[in-house]
Amino acid sequence: MFDTTFDTVVSQKEEDHDDDEGYIRVLLDRETAINGGFQKLELSQEKWIQEARSNAIHYIIKTGAVFGFGMQTVYLSITYLDRFLSRRTIVGEKWWAMKVVGIACVSIAAKMEESNNKIPSLTEYPMEEPFIFQSSLIQRMELLVLNTLDWKLHFTTPFDFTPYFLSYFTPTPSHPKIICSTTTTVDIIIFNALTDAKLMRHRAPVLAAAATLLALDGLLVKEDLEVKINALPSG
Repeated sequence: MFDTTFDTVVSQKEEDHDDDEGYIRVLLDRETAINGGFQKLELSQEKWIQEARSNAIHYIIKTGAVFGFGMQTVYLSITYLDRFLSRRTIVGEKWWAMKVVGIACVSIAAKMEESNNKIPSLTEYPMEEPFIFQSSLIQRMELLVLNTLDWKLHFTTPFDFTPYFLSYFTPTPSHPKIICSTTTTVDIIIFNALTDAKLMRHRAPVLAAAATLLALDGLLVKEDLEVKINALPSG
């Protein structure tokens, strides 16, 4: 999703460390302000809810691949889903309702993140029998999701923080291929965390930092890493 070239990011780190610190502080402040009211994410432990959530996430991921959505869009879709489920109770095993919620969440996220020419109409979203829904029903669910989230949609995600952590932790000088490979690995690690409700409870910068350190495992020296971690801005 990011157009940032990491050669440029690493170069900027060397040239102006103060700018990087200012950048991460702004992101941390934004993350606290926007996500603050949603930090305590408690999802129902009902077995059917857990299974339905998993099905909805797989639908979101599959739909994202079909339409070529960015990872930011997919992550936001699942964020909306979990925030909705933490605030709303679905009484009874209404599998159809969870299906509609999944479609509504990915539709809202696409409108937030994707360019106009990549936003599908509601009739284009994949549906299979017996879960075929009219656009009017999906629109009503979109409105319910929006109201449930108090229309707060600009959540920060780990992908907002990964450019900073990659430039901060990646040893320099590093070959561009290493940087590119590490970037891909970080994205995959975060992507694989999407289905785990426990991991999704963690703050975006925590997930981004953990994924970056895991991807760089073997390239970092313990002593240097400790110095860098201790020097990170708090937030």
